[in-house]
Amino acid sequence: MAPYSFNHAYKRASQYSYSRHLPADVWQAANFNNMVLGDVANSMVLHHDLAYIVVNNSQKIEIAKANDFKHTTTISGFASPRYMLPLGNGKALATNLVSNIINEIDLAPTQLPKRLKYLVMAILVGLNN
Repeated sequence: MAPYSFNHAYKRASQYSYSRHLPADVWQAANFNNMVLGDVANSMVLHHDLAYIVVNNSQKIEIAKANDFKHTTTISGFASPRYMLPLGNGKALATNLVSNIINEIDLAPTQLPKRLKYLVMAILVGLNN
C-alpha cells in the first residue's frame, strides 16, 4: 500500500507562499522529533494564532502555532472528528464522521470534548420545519 493512503499515519500539511521557499511538509519540518500528523488530516481551522488540524482517522485534533506549525498540544477523545467551528467564547464545535454527535470542545488544552447528541437532533428537527 502507498504510504499516503487511508489507515497510514503519515499525512502532510503543506503551505504555499509567494515570497519564500517552504518545505513540502511544514508539519514534519517544524516538529523534528519524528512526530507524524496522523491518519486522514481532513480539515484545518485558523483561530487566533493557532492552527487546529482535524485528523479524523486518528481521532484527534492537533494544535500548532499558525505561523510556524510547531505542535502545541493534542485534543483527543473523538470517535472520528471531521470539521471544527470555533465559537469565539473559548469553545468550539467538531462534527463527527461516523455518528450523529457534535462534540463541544473547550479550547483549554486539558479538557476532553463533550458529546452533544441532542444538539444535532434539534438542528435536524429545525431544518425539517
